[in-house]
Amino acid sequence: MNILIVEDDENKSKTITEFISSIYPNIKLSVAHSYQSGVQMAIDYKYDLLLLDMSIPCLLYTSPSPRD
Repeated sequence: MNILIVEDDENKSKTITEFISSIYPNIKLSVAHSYQSGVQMAIDYKYDLLLLDMSIPCLLYTSPSPRD
């Protein structure tokens, strides 16, 4: 099984990975520390499970309005 963890807090991601690894030592874990890197990793690789921090900052880039 291949799991992607998207968590911007390094202490939390370390705790999560250590917990999962202690119970399931043969699971492959990948960690992304930003929304953008998590999206890119999810596109580039196949994961069986995605654990996503629901309060992670998401920067959406839009084109400037004509007033800017």
